[in-house]
Amino acid sequence: MANAIYGFDLADYGYPKWIPHIGGGLGVVNMQPNGAPAATVFGGQAIAGVEYSVTPILSVGLDYRYVGTTSAGFTFTQESAVLGRTRSMSFNDHSVLFTLRWKIGGR
Repeated sequence: MANAIYGFDLADYGYPKWIPHIGGGLGVVNMQPNGAPAATVFGGQAIAGVEYSVTPILSVGLDYRYVGTTSAGFTFTQESAVLGRTRSMSFNDHSVLFTLRWKIGGR
C-alpha cells in the first residue's frame, strides 16, 4: 500500500502542539480465507487522526484506518462445509491505532 498523509498546522489558531491529519492509500492486498488459495486484489485505505507534540522530537497520537478491497473469487479445496464451491468475497477492516513518533535528526 502506498499512502499519502497531510498534517494540518494549527499554530495560527492557538494549538501549536496538536497536528490533525488525513490521508489515503492505494495498492494491493493478499487475501487467503481458510481452505482457499491466496488471491491478490486491489485495495484502498482511508486515514484520519491527531498527534500531540510532547517534545520537539516526540509525539503521541491516535489514528483511525479503514482498509477495503475489491471482490475476489475463491474455490475452497480443503475440508470445510463449502468444499469445492466458489465464493466471492472482499475484505473490510476498521482499526484504531495508538502512535508514538520519534523524529531522528533535524526538526
